[in-house]
Amino acid sequence: MSLCPLYNTISKKSPDRKQLLPSGPFNTAQNPGSFSGKPALIFASSDCIEIHIHGKGGHASTPFLAINPILIAAEIINSLQGLVSRESTYNVPAVLTVTGITAGNGAYNIIPNSATIVGGLRTQSLEVRSHLLKRMEEISKQCAAMYGATAEMKVPSGCPPVINDPTMTADFITAAKKVFPAEDILELDHSSMGGEDSSYFFTEVPGCYAFLYNSIPSDDGKEYPHHNGRFCIDDSVLYLASTVFAQAVADQICK
Repeated sequence: MSLCPLYNTISKKSPDRKQLLPSGPFNTAQNPGSFSGKPALIFASSDCIEIHIHGKGGHASTPFLAINPILIAAEIINSLQGLVSRESTYNVPAVLTVTGITAGNGAYNIIPNSATIVGGLRTQSLEVRSHLLKRMEEISKQCAAMYGATAEMKVPSGCPPVINDPTMTADFITAAKKVFPAEDILELDHSSMGGEDSSYFFTEVPGCYAFLYNSIPSDDGKEYPHHNGRFCIDDSVLYLASTVFAQAVADQICK
């Protein structure tokens, strides 16, 4: 048996041989240099969504001669927001977020031919994921048809939930206890709605996804979350990730 440490950027193809896979990003816990993790489900599924609406362009003075894809996009967005509250199982977390809409070229008097909505769907259940994706496509097409337009939905990328193997997680936390002070180890009591494509590895081999907190205040004295342009990394604690990975390898060899 071999152990392969993985960092935050991970390919979606599974390894050829059976491996234990500890993985982790570097920014979610308490203090810089803190370690955290949990067995079982730790991350939700994550799907990127594109909805392409095809209307009919025209002049703003004669909207009745056009089919406005921006109006249809607004209708689709409003309709999608009811999916989580009305069609998602109440005890399974789900998040549907619209993050962008693109249409037109900035002209004040032109109705564009098309519009595109982008966003993401996250849930902690494969069944809920499948149902909501299906309904998102149906709602998009039906809203467009109501106005005489067409719509297509694409899922250019996505990944299933990340589920930590209990044995691997216990072994990895044991290794972490040899590296971190006890007060810097936190066992999480809830899952994150974030997503990671390490889930593709974990469907093939036992794995553990853990966190090393390394966020520090920006130049304005405020601390920002990752994916924010002002997020700052404390490089001085990154060696702890390599250390705990090496300890986990040593522990496996000595078993």
